[in-house]
Amino acid sequence: MSSSNSISKKYEANCQCLHRFFSGNSTSRDARTILEMFAQRNLQELNHICGAYQRIYNQDLLHFLSQQNTTFARLAYLRTIAPCNRDAEFIREALFGCNLNINMIIEIICTHPSSQIVSLKQAYQSRYNTSLERDITYKTNGTLKEVLLAILSSSNYNRGSANSTVSICDAKSLYEAVESGQYMDDRCILSLIKQRSTEQLKAILSSYKQLYGYEFMKFLKKENCGEFGKSLRAVTKCIQFPEKHFAKQIRLSVKNGNAREVLIYTVVTRAGVDVKNINQVFAKKTGWSFESLIRNEFSSSSHADKHFEYVGDFLVALIKI
Repeated sequence: MSSSNSISKKYEANCQCLHRFFSGNSTSRDARTILEMFAQRNLQELNHICGAYQRIYNQDLLHFLSQQNTTFARLAYLRTIAPCNRDAEFIREALFGCNLNINMIIEIICTHPSSQIVSLKQAYQSRYNTSLERDITYKTNGTLKEVLLAILSSSNYNRGSANSTVSICDAKSLYEAVESGQYMDDRCILSLIKQRSTEQLKAILSSYKQLYGYEFMKFLKKENCGEFGKSLRAVTKCIQFPEKHFAKQIRLSVKNGNAREVLIYTVVTRAGVDVKNINQVFAKKTGWSFESLIRNEFSSSSHADKHFEYVGDFLVALIKI
């Protein structure tokens, strides 16, 4: 009982610290506590903090954070919300924001295990009262739409870890679909994608390389692959080498001047997953580490955004998880 009371008091202290921080009455010690709280606590602990905040202040912490017009509060919100709900919000914005964000749509659908795609589809349906498949159909077209819908269907075949025997057989079927004639057998490839989890698809691509000595993506660069090959290549790269895809998107964002947004999205969603691998690929290509890029992008101490000075520390803490 005493242990339970001690934990409860800890969460209450966290809530009081949060309240002071966002009310503008915090100390530098409070800021350090907040950074540690959001960077190091797991989702279950953050849920307990949300519950304690509701009891103490009669306010939904997630709603409160979402209403704060600061980058730090947005980071805290994205860190606290359940990943499936967070992904649902991101993909909804990618579909219906000012501009259709195809890269983000592909990333969210193709870089998650099938079990997480199932949770994403359920969260999307619950939050927006429509299916993700329906909105993908409405907002995308052509071969990309076909491939994305096939990936979404593949989540119905979530069976845990990949089967190496099946992956070898499927790799041979994939080879036949692309090498047996003048044109690719699009229907065969789509059918294969629909019936395999993303984990299994990754294993198939690995088996393809082992059997034939080159990556499946190399074939998709050929001119006769057409639009279907182009769409399939974008999806295949995300499934097989997510770290290369994300590192490339960050490099492009630096050139395009929107590195802050892309860094926040990448670090928050890939923290504890593969952010360290992405960092290694990025550093190899650019000579910059994530930490150095983050420090450069979030260095303005005179920024009008309240608590902006702590954003860089927040992101750096996340990449070290």
